[in-house]
Amino acid sequence: MKNIFLLYCLLLLFNISKAQINFEHSYGVYNEVPVHITTLENSGDKFVVYDEFISTLYIYNLNHTLWKTITVDTNALGVSPATLQFGEGVSISYLKENLFDLDGQVEFIWQFSIFSNPTQIISAIIDESGLPLAVFDSCYIINDMEGYYQSIRNTSSGTKLITENGFTNEYKVYSLPGTLTCNPCGGVSGINNPNNANNRLTSKAYPVPSEKSVTIQYELPNNIKSGFLIVYNSSGAEVMKLQIGPAFKDVALPVESLQAGTYIYAIQSQQGENISSGRFILH
Repeated sequence: MKNIFLLYCLLLLFNISKAQINFEHSYGVYNEVPVHITTLENSGDKFVVYDEFISTLYIYNLNHTLWKTITVDTNALGVSPATLQFGEGVSISYLKENLFDLDGQVEFIWQFSIFSNPTQIISAIIDESGLPLAVFDSCYIINDMEGYYQSIRNTSSGTKLITENGFTNEYKVYSLPGTLTCNPCGGVSGINNPNNANNRLTSKAYPVPSEKSVTIQYELPNNIKSGFLIVYNSSGAEVMKLQIGPAFKDVALPVESLQAGTYIYAIQSQQGENISSGRFILH
């Protein structure tokens, strides 16, 4: 009986230890840029952190050992190290191995903006040497992390990259040689929920473009009794939130207070799960 009791205690302690949240590793302070998790096509899951003050990207294995270090040559982009200190910040997105070229090495989008005199906006595709594969002067490459408005999308005619000029609002479309793969954690890839990405119900905004009214057609899954229709402006700020249910299949938006421009909408469940999304344009 004593041995059985001892065995029970050992099993209980083992199960409790398995249920604990255990600290693994600290990455210290990296000048305001957080640690992300990303999924590379060939090399798998990695921790990623970018130190904007020294323009260096660090990529770590899941056991927290350093895998790669990439230092961006900002001078080649026309951005001096001194300018970086006064900018609005650097963003890193779409970290991939087989998207921007097919050599199996790491490339990513580097984006910088400063809204002083003079205003400067620049986006670039950076390779492992830290040099740009392509530079998009005065342009944004959007990566909202939620999947509502992404600049890189797979299509039936290949993968497309869309840039937006920050001064003229001109949009340009480029073809990419690779394919954007899903990243379960969002991270720095730009696709947040691949498990639902191919199974989402569709929605539609009309008329396109719109002047005085916008109607969103939608459908909620059978197990969703209520949800929200959320509208964002082109900067990603929420400008409208309406509660919706399964009794109706469309909703007219009160757009009188909205300015002309491009808007992104998302259909979400009460729990915040993305069901579908789209965009509309107000003239």
